[in-house]
Amino acid sequence: KAILSPLLLYTLNSTKFIFCKYLFLIKLNFLFSIKFYNVINKRKTIVVNMIDISAIKNKIDKPIVIVGLMGAGKTSVGKLISKKLGLEFIDSDSEIVKAAGCSVVDIFSIYGEKEFRRVEDKIINRLLSDNKIKVLSTGEGAFIIDNVRKLTKEKAITIWLKADLNLLVKRTSFKDTRPLLLNYDSSKILQKLIDERYPIYAKADITVETKDEPTYRTASNVLRELYNYLENRK
Repeated sequence: KAILSPLLLYTLNSTKFIFCKYLFLIKLNFLFSIKFYNVINKRKTIVVNMIDISAIKNKIDKPIVIVGLMGAGKTSVGKLISKKLGLEFIDSDSEIVKAAGCSVVDIFSIYGEKEFRRVEDKIINRLLSDNKIKVLSTGEGAFIIDNVRKLTKEKAITIWLKADLNLLVKRTSFKDTRPLLLNYDSSKILQKLIDERYPIYAKADITVETKDEPTYRTASNVLRELYNYLENRK
């Protein structure tokens, strides 16, 4: 048998040690990733489970209409709470696009904002006329229309997602689907809309302040405030 030199033995042992250490680190990282993932998801579950979802389902007797400025999170939050409550989710802007056969931006550019608001009024009236309990996310200007505001206050539970200027700017800066912000300084336009529309949004049944946080946390806050509203209403 060949006799291995001390140098070769040392090299082989060192290589084996490094390889085993590498495998150990990979395994440790994998286990930590799984544990971290489970902790995050457990926290999500804990946040939601602190709210009595069954009580909300038993007490809710009207559609939920979410209002607020663009970038407040109406669609993403609406989808989450509708899923948790087992309700249908509808986005009024998407329904307008289906009816018109073109995008919101195209409707604004071709027909103008006044015509868009007219169609929006009709669509929301139709969506609430069936009296089905659902979650409806509306465009930023819908609740500003007197007829729509009166209808939603009468036939639905209205929830305002209130966001500050910095958050709205951050969420809308890189999107070209907001007709009111195209070709303008979004910060100035959003501040103007905040000044004009926040006093009107404040007429909603529930106000939830949104922050720069995961959507599930905002959704949990909405469900909590909805639960409190249903418990305390006369």
